[in-house]
Amino acid sequence: MNIVLREYSFSDAVLVTTANGIISTARRDAVEFGKRNYTESKDFTPITNQIDAFQNIPTDEEMEGIEIDQTAKKNASKEVVKSKIRHIMSAAKNIWGDKSGKYKRFGTKGLDDFDDANILHCAARVARTATLLLTDLAAEGIVAATITSLKDAGLGFESKINLQLDAIHDRNETKEIRVLAGNDLYRKIVKVANVGKNIWAETSEAKYNDYIIYDRLNSENGGDPNTPPSTTIPTTTI
Repeated sequence: MNIVLREYSFSDAVLVTTANGIISTARRDAVEFGKRNYTESKDFTPITNQIDAFQNIPTDEEMEGIEIDQTAKKNASKEVVKSKIRHIMSAAKNIWGDKSGKYKRFGTKGLDDFDDANILHCAARVARTATLLLTDLAAEGIVAATITSLKDAGLGFESKINLQLDAIHDRNETKEIRVLAGNDLYRKIVKVANVGKNIWAETSEAKYNDYIIYDRLNSENGGDPNTPPSTTIPTTTI
């Protein structure tokens, strides 16, 4: 599985504000950029639209919240299934005892430690076995509707499992989409910034500095990548 990595060392929020700042500065210098074949309609507006689209991609915090909600619903549904299994097993224990062969046919030993898949299998097995032994179980109030209720709970639980898995998949997919979109936006902003620095490298230190995205040296030394860079005008700083 390929892991998509971010190409920038600051937060997405900083990427957005930086991108907006670079484009705003480039618009200020539209005449100079025009000489480099950069125009509003061809370059700046599309990047602005890309910034807006990037902001509309759900963050991982949002997707994590959905995943947590679905997990909670799945776990609650599992407890319902386990409760219905215990109800039938209580009746079975009263009739045959928990050491009997008929009791053990239900296969519920260690129920509390079962994972989701085994809970589903157990619910189906208990419903199947209870149906076969329904005549005896009736003495403890177990009826066909009891078994149907367990089956329905099992189906509901399976549905909740699928919704949780969907949420996990959606979170991973959205995270990758956001990283790819952020990387693409970052590359375009770097390109615009490099043009801006080239325009002003020999004529205006202040305007040159407007296009420095972050001080690479500060970042490599463990400093704040958003710390204002030195006033020396380098030729290749991003």
